[in-house]
Amino acid sequence: LTGMNEALENKLLLPEPINRIKALIYYLYIGTIDFDEKYIGELTLVDYSGLLVLTNLYELKELGYLLLQKLFKLFIQFDNNFSDDETSISTLLTIWRDLAFSNESIFIVTVLELIKRKWAIITRSKRRLLDYAKTQRMTHLYPKVLTTIVL
Repeated sequence: LTGMNEALENKLLLPEPINRIKALIYYLYIGTIDFDEKYIGELTLVDYSGLLVLTNLYELKELGYLLLQKLFKLFIQFDNNFSDDETSISTLLTIWRDLAFSNESIFIVTVLELIKRKWAIITRSKRRLLDYAKTQRMTHLYPKVLTTIVL
């Protein structure tokens, strides 16, 4: 035995929403991201971006590639249907956070372009970008990203 809590208690704590963990396990067993909603439930754009964080954490490159393809398609729909409300703003900022944590350098540019276009709405929202970044423990990221946004 390793002496780790997981070995001693025969439990593993993964602090992620259950549908993301189920999706990860589904992929590991089935090999596809065409998830069966009967087992996993409906995944949102935010769930897919959160799942991308997990793929980078566990170094699942093929899953990451599949998720990026799915995220690009979902993000186009999100961009076309973006409403200037708190939910859309929160979703946009959450995706930005997840991509930053995932070190995704290509797709994040597309997200930053939408942030630039919606900058006035974001800064007037109740959940301002800087406050959001600070509460999400992203203080090390936002100066660099804001420079990118403002330029």
